[in-house]
Amino acid sequence: MRRDLKNVINGKSLLIVFTVLMLNICFSATNTFGNEPEAKTEEAVTEEKAAAVSPATGEAAVEERKGGECTEGDCGNGRGTMVYPDGTKYKGAFKAGRRSGQGTYTYSDGGNYTGEWRDNLRHGKGTDTFMNGVVYEGQWALSKRHGQGKLTMPDLGTYDGEWKEGKKDGQGIFVFVEGGKYEGGWVNGMCNGKGTRTFANGYRYEGEWKDFAATGGWYYWPKGNKTWSYMDENWEWVHKDFKPKSPNH
Repeated sequence: MRRDLKNVINGKSLLIVFTVLMLNICFSATNTFGNEPEAKTEEAVTEEKAAAVSPATGEAAVEERKGGECTEGDCGNGRGTMVYPDGTKYKGAFKAGRRSGQGTYTYSDGGNYTGEWRDNLRHGKGTDTFMNGVVYEGQWALSKRHGQGKLTMPDLGTYDGEWKEGKKDGQGIFVFVEGGKYEGGWVNGMCNGKGTRTFANGYRYEGEWKDFAATGGWYYWPKGNKTWSYMDENWEWVHKDFKPKSPNH
């Protein structure tokens, strides 16, 4: 009787817990598997937030910058310095009057991009540094983060992995400043596919993801207990086996 009551209590507790986990736990800073997590959507953690530091740092503003004055060197075919009316400037290689090769573009607020260029576009390897401490270091294609790269955001965390057309896409690891991490698949900037979310308090989820939300997998407690849960066709949680098991299944 006592064992049955204990199982019922545990079962109800887990139902509450997993209902909470239907939230976007991929980018929750912390999760106690029972308390509502702090919701952090892609808008809060995305790399695009970094580009909003100043109007001069937007991609279009950089690529379409015209009307500058060549103050040093050869800004046609060689190396020179081009200063623009808004105070931004480019110092580096030029080809046919366009930024091509190695160079540094300095934003009006003091941030800068240093790296490779092709036909006025950031293309190849380069580092984008913002005055709020946000830094992206890695590969670029047609002025978008593309390939392998590392994005560091001091107040949120660090993403190190694959990118596609400016979005996290492929395999990557996001380590949070509060502790914990997500390691696994990404599609269009969101947690998708197989991945593991480890929280600072020792709880862990291993399984499938769909647009930031956990859709089915193993939940591990710090002491090694675990349970299997998944979403059915009605997007309702189904729980299998609430009995503690060794994580070495």
